[in-house]
Amino acid sequence: MTEHSRAAENAAARADEREALSAIFDGISLTDEIVEASLDLDAGDDDATLFEPGDKAVLRFALSPAYPLDAPATASVAWATAYRVPSSIKDHVEAAVAAALASSSGDAAIFSAVAAANDALNEEAERHAAAYASWRSAAPPVTSRETIVWEGTELTRRLIYSHHIIAPSKRAGLRECAQILGVTTLVKIGWPGAICLEGPKDRVDAFVNHITRWRWKQLAVRGEQDAEER
Repeated sequence: MTEHSRAAENAAARADEREALSAIFDGISLTDEIVEASLDLDAGDDDATLFEPGDKAVLRFALSPAYPLDAPATASVAWATAYRVPSSIKDHVEAAVAAALASSSGDAAIFSAVAAANDALNEEAERHAAAYASWRSAAPPVTSRETIVWEGTELTRRLIYSHHIIAPSKRAGLRECAQILGVTTLVKIGWPGAICLEGPKDRVDAFVNHITRWRWKQLAVRGEQDAEER
């Protein structure tokens, strides 16, 4: 087989794949060299969802003239709000895509790679929903700070370090816990995360004791300071 005829076969295979992809995916971007497919994110305003409404991700493929018969496609994920996506989720999606491309060597691979990425995201969404449900079951009872009787008046401060604070469930939980206990918090979202906490010592201790029961990659009190009494 001549080099020209092999190139023609590859070009024909890419054209066939583009036609199939355009029929399967809405809004997919297709050229002979680049393919971009939006991924399905579990986005919503509910804290049980993994992503927020503004989050988006696109799986981008670069196709060489020798794809698909003689060279694999290369792929990368572009996250519109990368700072909110934990590295564990990024790694999971990228590994799933890489495995799908490797298993489809010598054949059209884009559909299977997109499906693998969406499957990985769905697994992460289900894991997040389960963790959120677990947190809700262990959360403090819904009440108001006025119904809680506190004995201590000594003010204290804590500086708490976290590997990251990203998940909407964690952010909502910190806010709710602070409101219920009647303490003041300032939370840094991202990598790393930090919580500055101030209030009566017994309330601050209750806040710290409660959030340390949650699942964290790393959480540690890095600073303590006693202030004046009320």
